[in-house]
Amino acid sequence: METTSPLPAPSSRWALFLDVDGTLIDIAEAPDKVVTDRRLAEILSDLAGMLGGAVALVVLRCLSIEQAYRAIDWRVILLIGGFMPLGTALVDTGLTDLLTTALGRWLSGAGPLLMVAVVFLIAAALAQLVGGQVAALIIAPIAVSLALHLGIDARAAGLTVAVACSAAFLTPIAHPVNLLTMGPGGYVSSDFARVGWGLLVTCFVVSLAAVSLVFHLSV
Repeated sequence: METTSPLPAPSSRWALFLDVDGTLIDIAEAPDKVVTDRRLAEILSDLAGMLGGAVALVVLRCLSIEQAYRAIDWRVILLIGGFMPLGTALVDTGLTDLLTTALGRWLSGAGPLLMVAVVFLIAAALAQLVGGQVAALIIAPIAVSLALHLGIDARAAGLTVAVACSAAFLTPIAHPVNLLTMGPGGYVSSDFARVGWGLLVTCFVVSLAAVSLVFHLSV
């Protein structure tokens, strides 16, 4: 029986941002320090049930393969897939370190809570332009590196990015659901901005308060 070579020892600089179905799992210095939520099994079970239901629709001929294929929003999938290497490129090319150093110098005299607030605003603004899924791929490595650079709990930065990228309220392109409801609801772009800014401000205030209480961040 062939034996596989052991995996290389984890680097002390590793930081993992693990997200399954929009749920933050953990950020750790090394893979062996990752602590998964007990709800992970339930999430994976739900995903398996959804996949099984989709397969059953095709097998029972409630839906043809052509109809299922046309129902998939390939633009979103290609967009996310195309931007996934961007997060890796930011780290491998050293751009993450440059941005982290620049932001760290700019925020050197600021407190941890102000740093988290800036991360939220940057992530939320980017999410309105390219979508929350893509924004998370771009901002997460920078936010985690910045938190580690400033000596802040990286989980606070990761959680802030997750919430900020989910606050996709201001533009139709911020989230696929916005586009799906735009036509049937007869909405225009200004409708999202008019209603969404209040939701965004609420998410901003609540997330900062929660992160401050949970991770004991000061101004």
